[in-house]
Amino acid sequence: MIKALCQIGLMHSISEVRQLNIA
Repeated sequence: MIKALCQIGLMHSISEVRQLNIA
C-alpha cells in the first residue's frame, strides 16, 4: 500500500512538472 501511495505521488509530481514545462 505504501508503494502505491509513493507511485501516485510520483505521477502527480511528474504531471505538475510537465505542466510547468508546457507553461
